[in-house]
Amino acid sequence: MKGQINGTLKKGIYVGPYEEYYENGQLKKKGNYVAGFQYVMSDMGFVRMDAYSWQDGLWKTFYSDGKIKYQGTYKKGMAHGYERKYSRDGDLKYDCKFLKNFVDGKCHMYKKFITYENNRRIKGITKINNVFTEKNF
Repeated sequence: MKGQINGTLKKGIYVGPYEEYYENGQLKKKGNYVAGFQYVMSDMGFVRMDAYSWQDGLWKTFYSDGKIKYQGTYKKGMAHGYERKYSRDGDLKYDCKFLKNFVDGKCHMYKKFITYENNRRIKGITKINNVFTEKNF
């Protein structure tokens, strides 16, 4: 498993369950790909469809020691659902909800709490030295 990728290649793209490993044998990445097509403009001005694969469903990445680094859900390659990032110590660094690749509601980043509305920052609360400060944007 050292440095190996486990996944099904069809016509040069990954489809289905996917796992990638570090050289030390620890799991690096795990998720699922779905196949589809995307339109591409060529240099000559022609539009063609290329086969493409998107991240779909729950994806996780790990540090080389096996601890969780990131987990998030995707729908056809776009962040859709909750996304969380962790420090090497296992502390939650980032927690955010997405809807079709856009922030949907509140994000919690490090020691900051930020409120989004219509994908714009409207309010933030920061905790520094146990003092909360609110700021409108």
